[in-house]
Amino acid sequence: MPNIMKFGAVLGASVVLAGCLGGNDVECDSSVTKKRIITDFEQHLRKVLPAGAMDYVSNIDVAEIVTLGADKEAKTRSCEAKVVVHTNVSDVTAYQGIRYANQSVSGGDETTRTVYEYIDTFQYIGKNVFDIVKVPYQDGIAKKAGFDSYEKYQEYEGAKSRLARSGKELAELQAAISQLNSEVQEIYPAIAPVEAAIRDGKTVMLTNHYFSMQPVMIKVGSGERSGFNRNLVFAAELKNTSSITFDTLYMNADVYINGQQSPFQTKQFTTVAPDEGFKPGETRKVKISVSGSTGIGQDFLSTTAWKEAKSVQILLVPSKYKDSSGQEGQIGKYYDAFAFRNKNKGEPIVWERYRQLTDELRDKTARQERLKEQVAKDESIVGGHASGSQAS
Repeated sequence: MPNIMKFGAVLGASVVLAGCLGGNDVECDSSVTKKRIITDFEQHLRKVLPAGAMDYVSNIDVAEIVTLGADKEAKTRSCEAKVVVHTNVSDVTAYQGIRYANQSVSGGDETTRTVYEYIDTFQYIGKNVFDIVKVPYQDGIAKKAGFDSYEKYQEYEGAKSRLARSGKELAELQAAISQLNSEVQEIYPAIAPVEAAIRDGKTVMLTNHYFSMQPVMIKVGSGERSGFNRNLVFAAELKNTSSITFDTLYMNADVYINGQQSPFQTKQFTTVAPDEGFKPGETRKVKISVSGSTGIGQDFLSTTAWKEAKSVQILLVPSKYKDSSGQEGQIGKYYDAFAFRNKNKGEPIVWERYRQLTDELRDKTARQERLKEQVAKDESIVGGHASGSQAS
């Protein structure tokens, strides 16, 4: 195969190639100009085609050269031509039309330069050439590697590549799963009673570092009126497990009816009374009031779904407090809209942390199982080819 490959292309808003030969190089069809164009396209093809694909290119021609215009001093030429790429595997050729200008220059040995008119001069030629040589190129790769088809070669290479990565990922997953299991086991004793109460259909306060509440059964009812709204009210025993003396306590409530499938109402505003001077370690019987309001003059206690409900269960999440000095504070993780940066503040309550850990544990365990299955398939593919190669 003739060696026609040379280097030296520069791509930009225009492409400039300087010549070093004398004579009338400014003409559109001069040998210097054609040599520049061929060299430039060869370099581009080497850059964009996969390794080895250039072996299938046999020749590049510059054809159908037309002079579009020239100045009076004959120092510039505006030109048009077609670059044609021939291969040794097909009679079909790849081509691309180009426009360029030859300009006389002075200084040193340079006498002319060639400037391409379009930034996308090389836009299509690489794809067009590869479309012609693709099948024999891929078949050649597969045959050299000992495969009957390129598809089997790709399957093998993909399996080998994944196996190289899978070992490290499996080790990382195992370490992460072990750490997550340890963290879950550490906090689960505080979670277990709450989970059991939820399964029994009782109303609970989700596990946190501030308060604990004895689970209670509450009835579906019409609630108590407070001003223009009605509230769902019930009594429960609350213990202050924090180091703070509380005067006011607020919560959010997720209200479920007829089982734990999905919340009927979420994040309902909830207050606790009487809670003034609620000291650390103290246990009180308190009145908990869940707002029934769903808008101005509207409440969920008036809906048909509520009236026809057979059971109700409430999950309470502490959200905010005011201590005995009048200082207000947030409970758990919250969003500070007024912060300049780092708007997510605080730490999740124990229950939310438990859910985060178990969700992450579930996802990583599922990924580990999928990866193990993939590793088994990949080992079969790689091992099968190795056995076949040894047998042959």
